Amino acid sequence: MSDEKNILKEKQITDEQVDFPTEKEEITHPVSSQVSAQQLEQDEKRKNKRADINTPVLVYDQTGQLLTKAKATSVSEMGAGLTLDTKIDLQKGLELNLEFNGGSSIPSFTLKAEVTDSREENGNTAVSLKFTQISMLSQKHLRAYIEQH
Repeated sequence: MSDEKNILKEKQITDEQVDFPTEKEEITHPVSSQVSAQQLEQDEKRKNKRADINTPVLVYDQTGQLLTKAKATSVSEMGAGLTLDTKIDLQKGLELNLEFNGGSSIPSFTLKAEVTDSREENGNTAVSLKFTQISMLSQKHLRAYIEQH
């Protein structure tokens, strides 16, 4: 038996269990007409469950002043996607506070977030945010919120 086979046998791994594509092999995924290859790639990068939602969120600056009302279009434990009805220039790196209305079973909660992207989409402003600070209680509410949606 070769040394490689001995190592595989010692670790109780068979060469049939290890089947990785080579660098030259292309990894393909089935793409439906509704899901783009780019979206599949983005979804595969996500480590946390994401909920696609359409709920109102209040957006405040760091001084506590209300900037705008928005719609949360997606949320995970790491961040959120918002659509603003108004055109506001939210620069990358800007810190904001987002107030989510939890609904009947979850109390409202506020999360600190940083703008990672802001762009115009269909006449509205689309904003991507990553959460930068979250209390244990808000994290509990956020998880329940995601599970509920």
